[in-house]
Amino acid sequence: MNDDFNKRLDSEMDVLMDSFTDIIVGAKIQAKDTLALDQEGYLIDCRATTIVRSCETLLAMISSIKQSLLLNDTRSINAITQAHREKAQGQIAATQKTYQHLATEVDQMLNELQSTLRVSRYVR
Repeated sequence: MNDDFNKRLDSEMDVLMDSFTDIIVGAKIQAKDTLALDQEGYLIDCRATTIVRSCETLLAMISSIKQSLLLNDTRSINAITQAHREKAQGQIAATQKTYQHLATEVDQMLNELQSTLRVSRYVR
């Protein structure tokens, strides 16, 4: 994939350089007849169109690379998932600790209640 992008990038950059060179060569100020001026104007228009097309291709390549990075960036996705998992495990551990503490308190209260009820039965 990298080789393909590099080849396309090199190709588009060559087209851009050639087009800019042709525009600069065609823009020389010389005594020219109308036909030569029209030909050079047409050449400059064609090269400007080629530059725009090459720039659009480069922008499409950039967009494709960004999309590929966003969709295939497994390292950051795994890191985010791991962080969420660790946070959830921490919350689970805290909840279990609170549950055990509450269960112990409820057990103690039930034992106290049972002993109080037993004592009150014997008092009667």
